[in-house]
Amino acid sequence: MAENYFDQEKIDRLREQAVLDVRNGQANEGLIALKKLLEISPNSQKVIADYIVVAKQQNKFSSDDFDLAKRINFQTYPQYAQLATIKSFRDLKQFDTALMLVDGFIHVQPDTQLDVLKAVLLAENMQKKLAIQQLAKIKMDQLTIDQQVQVAYAYRVVDMQIEGLETIQKAFALQPDSVAVQHEYLLALMANGSYNQVLSLVQERKSIDPDGKFYNEAYLGDFSQKINEAIKNQKYLSQQGETDNESFTMLDSILASTHEYQKSLTPESAYYLKFYYNYIYALSYRDRHSEAIQLAESLNTPIEKMPAFVRNAIADSYLALKQPQKAETIYKSLLKEKNYADMKLYTALYYSLIEQEKYKEANQLVNDIDKLLPTYQYSEAKGAERRVHPDRAEYIGLKETANSYSNRMNLAEKNLTDIVAKAPNNDEYINLLARTQRWREKPLQAERTLSRLNGIKPESKATLINRMQNAQALGDIAAWRYNTQNLNLFYPTDTSITKSLNELNDRNHATISHQTRISKSESDQQRVLENLKGTRDFETTTRINSPWIKDHYRAIAEYGNREGNYRAGDIREQRLSVGAQWEKRGKSATVLLSQDLDRSDRTGVRIDWDHRLNDHWQYNLDFNSMAAIPLQALKLGEKGKSYGMGINWKQNESRQAGFGYQITDITDGNLRQEISANYSQNVYSSAHHTTRAGVSTYFGHNSLDQTSYFSPKRSLSAEVNLSHDWLTWRRYEKSFIQKFSMSAGAFHQTDYGTKPVLDLQYRHKWQINRLWGLQYGVGWSIHPYDGEREKQFYGTLGFEGRF
Repeated sequence: MAENYFDQEKIDRLREQAVLDVRNGQANEGLIALKKLLEISPNSQKVIADYIVVAKQQNKFSSDDFDLAKRINFQTYPQYAQLATIKSFRDLKQFDTALMLVDGFIHVQPDTQLDVLKAVLLAENMQKKLAIQQLAKIKMDQLTIDQQVQVAYAYRVVDMQIEGLETIQKAFALQPDSVAVQHEYLLALMANGSYNQVLSLVQERKSIDPDGKFYNEAYLGDFSQKINEAIKNQKYLSQQGETDNESFTMLDSILASTHEYQKSLTPESAYYLKFYYNYIYALSYRDRHSEAIQLAESLNTPIEKMPAFVRNAIADSYLALKQPQKAETIYKSLLKEKNYADMKLYTALYYSLIEQEKYKEANQLVNDIDKLLPTYQYSEAKGAERRVHPDRAEYIGLKETANSYSNRMNLAEKNLTDIVAKAPNNDEYINLLARTQRWREKPLQAERTLSRLNGIKPESKATLINRMQNAQALGDIAAWRYNTQNLNLFYPTDTSITKSLNELNDRNHATISHQTRISKSESDQQRVLENLKGTRDFETTTRINSPWIKDHYRAIAEYGNREGNYRAGDIREQRLSVGAQWEKRGKSATVLLSQDLDRSDRTGVRIDWDHRLNDHWQYNLDFNSMAAIPLQALKLGEKGKSYGMGINWKQNESRQAGFGYQITDITDGNLRQEISANYSQNVYSSAHHTTRAGVSTYFGHNSLDQTSYFSPKRSLSAEVNLSHDWLTWRRYEKSFIQKFSMSAGAFHQTDYGTKPVLDLQYRHKWQINRLWGLQYGVGWSIHPYDGEREKQFYGTLGFEGRF
């Protein structure tokens, strides 16, 4: 070995000279000399010790030196170098090696400082249980001030904050001017959330915090803590029925109190981003979403590099500002964060998807959540039973909401009915069930469901909003107005309330609707067209409604025009009607006075009555003293009166049936009676597609069949109907729907036998914005008249809006 060439005495002299060089300021030369001695005498304990001590002093101990730990002989290693050696490995995060050294030295010579250092190393090495056991062995009354600081630090690392604070408080009482004690005391206070004490202490003793580090850390910690407390307070007050203005008072005050601190911050400050991250989080929760986004963009920091809670807040603001694409991207990035995803995040991601019409992906997410969420929550308390995880309740609500949004409302209602039967006092499930029933066009049943919550105080926000929306669906305008205006005071930023308020205010504006149908007919027998039906038809109706007066009344002006081309020439009827409508909670009465603009003797009155008996049954009655008789009869100066009634049954939004009867008494002696019936139901429903199928029948009887217009003695038709709606595009209140419909069947006319009938139609429906809609379409039909087939091509155009 190399040691054979150098005797130990010479090595010691060279080692001592190297150490002396270091003391005389020649640290680099001394370290080089010690390193050469290690090559000559690699197992010399004193050389190893001095090399490590000097290397640590010069901050030159590196990973190249890790192998030295294997050469240490615990029996002969110099005691003066033990702590420096352990700390050298500790500084480079080699905790396992440092612990091995500590145990070796303690085994040879037990020492309190080594016991303390072992506790610190175990804590830093995330061996929490062993660290706590080691701390328990230490006799606190035998520690020096420095050792008390180390023990307090170890307690803080293993999250035993109270014990850590108690330990350092004793040291602070003995040596309040010690910098190490002061710093650990401040850190312990902050770890216990005592930020105000830190702020007071650093203001009293300026010397403790010369660079303002502790002040800023404490201020930001206090700011974050207050925000969280304010949010908890807001949630509690909201549950107790307080208004938003009241429940957000604490948070508003906290945000306002930061103006002076913001003035002290510059973009170069180490605390600039940390402060504004918390500020963005608070702004987003306060529904000040535009401010939150503007502030986030002004930080000039990529969103993906911001902390998870800030990104979440920014995504929430993007979603609230109707920018779901940006929200989705951020939410998905948060799913990759370890142990971050929870039901709140999953729910937000779901809504960001459906607001982009990504229903397939959204529904898959709902299925995935079921697998990702824990089923049970376990307690560490001995003997405590497992409980259903609280996120499960929220998941059930999201799952049934997803069913409703995907037009599987029958499934959603069934599931929620079963759930409410098992949890009859659960506010959330009762509200979800009532909402689903209302969406299924059963507001009375929804009202009965909500009545289960009567007497429960305070009423939740969801219950109050449900009552408001149900009053609207029931046509109870007074209750709707009262609830909406009251809730707007409580929750002015809630989108459901804003929507309801807008729709309530819409009643203060006039509305208009228009429908036009123009057609051209062809037939092998020209007389059918020239005498009975006409070669061209044109019908248009425009109606203007005044704003509602005293909730239940409005004036109506209506213009109607019918035109047809016959052998005798063009025949036209223009009729102007004015009148009023009364409507209240499912009942409606309309009275219109009408005048033919081309024939002064044709003045009439029209009366309509409509009554919704319950969620399923509705009937209507109508009378018209100047009925819309065939244009050929009109040309001959005939008049007519009509009486009608109808009964409609609706199980829900998916299934309905109707029956109608009308009698028209024409002055030429013809008494026309018509009976119709229909049934239809959804056969396929999804988020963007709805297919309905049904049947319809018609029976007609005329007392005269030898007339100038089509007037069969008896006629009967039966048809099968099929329609499909495709929601092709939607962006919040704007949408585009393609509508396809087909009717096919047979028409029987006395003396002319039975012939096929067919009607095909294709339409577009645009919702331009919340107030205006447009629809248009084309169609083609086949229908027999006196045994001769008519082919008709037609187009339709309509719009409706609010001024």
